[in-house]
Amino acid sequence: MQFLFIHHHLALGGIATLMARMSAWLIQHDHEVVVMFPWDGPGKELFAGSVRLLFLGNHFEKLKRSGSRYARHVIHTHFPLREFDALIAFSSPALWVAAGIHNALPCASRLCAGAWTPGDYSHTGLRGYLRDPGSFVFHRQLSPANRLYMSHQAMREIEARAGGSVPGAIWPLPVDGRPYQATPHRPVKGLIVSVGRLADMKTYNFHMVEVVRSLLARGLDIRWHIYGDGPDRPRLETMIAAAGLADRISLKGSIDYHLLPEVMRTAFVFVGMGTALIEAGFSGVPSIPAIVYAKDASSYGYLYDLPGYECGASLPLPRVPMATLIAKLYHMNSTEYSNESLLTQKHADRFALHPLMDLFQRHIAEMRLTKQVFRPACLCVLSQWLVSAYNSAPLVRVRRGLHLMRDPQVGTPACMLLSLIILAVRHPRCFGCLHRVMRALL
Repeated sequence: MQFLFIHHHLALGGIATLMARMSAWLIQHDHEVVVMFPWDGPGKELFAGSVRLLFLGNHFEKLKRSGSRYARHVIHTHFPLREFDALIAFSSPALWVAAGIHNALPCASRLCAGAWTPGDYSHTGLRGYLRDPGSFVFHRQLSPANRLYMSHQAMREIEARAGGSVPGAIWPLPVDGRPYQATPHRPVKGLIVSVGRLADMKTYNFHMVEVVRSLLARGLDIRWHIYGDGPDRPRLETMIAAAGLADRISLKGSIDYHLLPEVMRTAFVFVGMGTALIEAGFSGVPSIPAIVYAKDASSYGYLYDLPGYECGASLPLPRVPMATLIAKLYHMNSTEYSNESLLTQKHADRFALHPLMDLFQRHIAEMRLTKQVFRPACLCVLSQWLVSAYNSAPLVRVRRGLHLMRDPQVGTPACMLLSLIILAVRHPRCFGCLHRVMRALL
């Protein structure tokens, strides 16, 4: 089969490593894979040489607001393959682009969306679709078999925002645990390790500074090594310096992916989420799952306490302070600690790459050949116009006066109305566009 993987951003993180693992496995099993991004970036080295990487540059953004004619031009002039059996979108912006490419392909294919990042596909209704046109395709155009959720909780979160059922297939994160299982675990007592981008949903990094301080106050010899980089690094550096913990907390920066087994080898406990959490589990490192957008330093227990295939989602379960969980491990004898390690490894085995990639192939086979997707390019154009008007100087002054500055982008109905008034002056054609969108959505 021929696969096209699409993501809107290349960065060294969980999605890039997932795409790399999936594409490498599929190529080893005689499939062809093209992986598409807008721009080159850190993380390119994750992909094997046999993977065809495609960087579209400005064409990626133009595809968002263009129809099939332009998509056919891009396919003809830039794509190494002209036909695909399946198009896999790894984010909501990528799904909107994937739908445009799908409509321009000369043959029928399967259009699939993976819900692997919290917050994706969470917008509904006219205001929601204006903010995120990809959600329109996900909710209104895809059949249940063509939606992949990383866990039941991921599906429940999208359904809660949609106010109704959004069924799909459950397909957990596949992780290649062999390099970690082949590296003997030699823990350094008291060494906490975290791996991940310092951005977005990983707010637990800020709360962990206080955890380290409180554990040191109890007399525990604790150190915390953080691997990863991102926009939140300066803020975290400031917090560490202000707490006087620069000798105990080390920001190691980005690390080559193939060196992670060595990092896990000496870890006494791992704190984090997503792929790195499972990789630590394969290494036998007792692991504490962090929670997305955490407001305090708490967790649901250890990795093996999580239900199903969860690995960091916000769950309706009792929470335990991370400091308590780390202190409990610290005071264990060698036999008790070894038992924790074995329980962690056993739980991680359910994420093994080969069984889950076999399941992925079965899911693909069960997916419907997607017909032409109704994808009004004017929806994206109107969205961009509204955001432009919303952030224009006149409306900023009005929003400031009405105390609506915190409202993101399109925002409240009052701000939408004010945006449309400004659009009437700046873009008279927008009302024809809006009329077509309303007919499509209502």
